[in-house]
Amino acid sequence: MLSGLSNFSQIARQNILPKETGKNLTAEKNVHTNNSKLTLLQNTLGNLTGAAFGLATPIGIIQDTFAKITPEIAVEDAKSMQEFMPDADSFENIKNISEKILDETGLKAKGIKIHFVDDTPESLEKLRNIIDTETSKSFSLGSKIDKQQCENIFETCKTGGNAMFFPEAKTVVASSKNLYSATFHELGHAMNRNGGLFSKILCKAKGLTPGGIPLLAPAFLLVGLFHKNDNNKPKEEKNKIEKTLDFVSDNAGKLTFATYLPMLTEEALASIRGLKAVAKHVPKETLNALKLNYTKAFGTYFFTAAMASAGVALGIYATNK
Repeated sequence: MLSGLSNFSQIARQNILPKETGKNLTAEKNVHTNNSKLTLLQNTLGNLTGAAFGLATPIGIIQDTFAKITPEIAVEDAKSMQEFMPDADSFENIKNISEKILDETGLKAKGIKIHFVDDTPESLEKLRNIIDTETSKSFSLGSKIDKQQCENIFETCKTGGNAMFFPEAKTVVASSKNLYSATFHELGHAMNRNGGLFSKILCKAKGLTPGGIPLLAPAFLLVGLFHKNDNNKPKEEKNKIEKTLDFVSDNAGKLTFATYLPMLTEEALASIRGLKAVAKHVPKETLNALKLNYTKAFGTYFFTAAMASAGVALGIYATNK
């Protein structure tokens, strides 16, 4: 009997059960495979969407920073800046007051100079020398990029699309025909650079976001895209690496904004110091006009920081939906 039952079971397994159970197993396997493919597709699309959101602002800033600025574009940019930040006083008054501030703040004794650019060959040659001095002593990204960047800076300063402080060349550069009111803000940068330990640290820490580019944002974004916080696992059972990744993933947008704080603080401090230095030299109306200009300029930095940070946060949110 035992032998007969054994034979029957063997026959059943070989001939009856595989026909039904085999079909079910195959169907279940197909469903599992399809679900895995769907999950993989959803995760891939989610990560791509998140990356697009998170990197949109940084990529836009990089493209804008390294795009070629032709003389024609520089002129249009200068016109736009003049509309955005109209000069608060005449050029002669701005120039004279700036020279007084150099003496009063001790910047002149530290070798800081001001160069107001005009269209004379001598002035333009001096501008090129200032830019060459700055780039030769600062971090190099490669000869081709450096050359294009030098030309961009030259065209921008020449037309008055921007005013700048060149710390290695110890020179504030502003145009004599446009945006010269920004000179006081740039002198504020010089004061920061030559100030106490706190302001010097701020100037160094700005390297986290050179030109407004959030260098650490891609790293925060990657952690948020690929590390999922396991909320079912007690915190006590997580190691330091897991806790760190959880923190970065949950706060990637805030961390991105935090990297902008040195730049935002230093820019604000430059305006405050510049305005404080010029206050006794100009009437209240002029001072208020300068405050308005500098506030609008600061707003552009804050907007950039907010957009980059929101992009990272939104990118991670889109991935997890």
